[in-house]
Amino acid sequence: MVEIQFNDSIGRRIDGNQHGSDKMENIEEIKRALKKLGFEKSEIDMEESDSGKIGGIIISKLFEGMSQLERQNYIWDHLEKELNEDQHNRIRLILTLTPEESDEDELEAA
Repeated sequence: MVEIQFNDSIGRRIDGNQHGSDKMENIEEIKRALKKLGFEKSEIDMEESDSGKIGGIIISKLFEGMSQLERQNYIWDHLEKELNEDQHNRIRLILTLTPEESDEDELEAA
């Protein structure tokens, strides 16, 4: 699994004091919203930094035939409607891959 580290605008690591259960609630709410969009059979991996910023990856067949821009618009438009402003603003990055693209990345890394 990839560890996500968030930095401020000049490269310093951002840390905060958010409790573990709050972190899980934020991630679970995002996952619920994504499942409502049709990602229930997809691989969704999200992490939240100590400062409360969220990033992750979605690997799904639903992305097949979509450009990266279409994938991002599809996800972000839905999340904007499903999440409250604070939850939405915490998300910094969501990578979107098809299963085939994910397999290609693993082969290149080997």
